[in-house]
Amino acid sequence: MLAINAAIEAARSGESGRGFGVVAREMRGLADQSIQATHRIREVLDGVSNSMREAARSSEKGDERVRMSLDAVRTSSAQFQQLADIIGDTSSSVRQITAAVSAQDAGTHQMAQAIQELSGQMQRTLKTVQETQEATRSVQSLAESMSGMASQTLKAEGLSVPAAQAR
Repeated sequence: MLAINAAIEAARSGESGRGFGVVAREMRGLADQSIQATHRIREVLDGVSNSMREAARSSEKGDERVRMSLDAVRTSSAQFQQLADIIGDTSSSVRQITAAVSAQDAGTHQMAQAIQELSGQMQRTLKTVQETQEATRSVQSLAESMSGMASQTLKAEGLSVPAAQAR
């Protein structure tokens, strides 16, 4: 499930989610290994169970059967050793999955920080644009005021004001 969720998040994140895709594939591979190890454990346990049943039947038949039981016990011992090895491998896979999830968590945290930084930069840019608009309005108002005063001064002195400047 974690691998599927990570793959979905990677797809949703687009180019910036490529790291998530790598983690998702690794997690999927480790999950597949865990499933295979579980199947192998089940097979080994079935083998152990069969060997033990066989050993019980053999012990009822006497000395000859005792020797066969010893062989079955040795086989069971080897299978238990295989089981221990498989459990060790599974434990290693679980540690790798845990490391992959931690790496994914760190990547998610970095993305969240980057988004927060971008949001802060956008807010600062918006504030600068608003301040620039206010300054532009002030300059425009001052220019209109100066144009009006120039027109009035020219009219007062009896000079004609060109139509384009009178506005």
